[in-house]
Amino acid sequence: MKRPLLFLLVGCLALNGCMDLKIDMNLNPDWSGTAVIQMEMLDQLFQMVKGQAGETGADLYFLDQATLRAKLEEDGGTLRKFSNTAEEGKRKLYLEFTFRDARTLAKKSGRGQLSFMQEGDVWRMSIMDNETAGTFQVMGQEELEQQISLMQSMMSGMKWHFQLKVPQVTETNLQRKGNQVLYQVDFNNDIANKRGKPAAEAYRNLMAVKWLRLKGMKK
Repeated sequence: MKRPLLFLLVGCLALNGCMDLKIDMNLNPDWSGTAVIQMEMLDQLFQMVKGQAGETGADLYFLDQATLRAKLEEDGGTLRKFSNTAEEGKRKLYLEFTFRDARTLAKKSGRGQLSFMQEGDVWRMSIMDNETAGTFQVMGQEELEQQISLMQSMMSGMKWHFQLKVPQVTETNLQRKGNQVLYQVDFNNDIANKRGKPAAEAYRNLMAVKWLRLKGMKK
C-alpha cells in the first residue's frame, strides 16, 4: 500500500540533517486553515531520500503540482502556491495551501507525525507522537550521548521552525504566545555544541512528542 509522503519526507529528512524546514499553520474554529511549508536541503540528499521513498511505496504526490492540487481539492482544499526547484546543488520546496479539515489532513498525510484526539470539550494535537519518540524518553544519558555521536554527522545543519495559531490554547509543552505556539531548533547550536547532560536533555527534547490542547473547536 502506498503511503502519503508529505509528513513522511519531513520525518526522513529530519534524520538526515542539512535541512532548513519551516512550517507555518493557522487553524480556524471550523477546522479549516492554511499552511505554508518551506524546505531547503542538498539536492543530492533530496534525490537519495526520494529514491528510498519510492522503493518503500511512498506516494510522492506532493512533489508534482497538478497531482498535489487534485489531492487537496478532493478534501475541499486549494493549492495557492507551489515551487520545487534545484539551483546550485540545493533543492528548494515551497508549498502554500488551504485545507477544509485539519483532522482529515492528519489522517491522510500525518502517519504518526500529526494527530488529533478529542478529550471532552478539549482537543489534543500531537506532533511526533509515535513509538520512536517514546524510545528516546526512556534512554539514559550514556545511551543518548551515543545516539548524538552516531547521528551528529547526519543531523548537522538541521534547522526546524514550526509555528501554529489556533483559536484557544489551554496547555502546551511548546513555547506559547497567546493563541500561537512555536517550536524551533538549530541542531548545531542547541545540541552539537553541548556536552554531557545538557546535550542529552536537548536531544531528548528534540525527539519528544510536541503537544497542545485547544478549545473553541467545532465538533
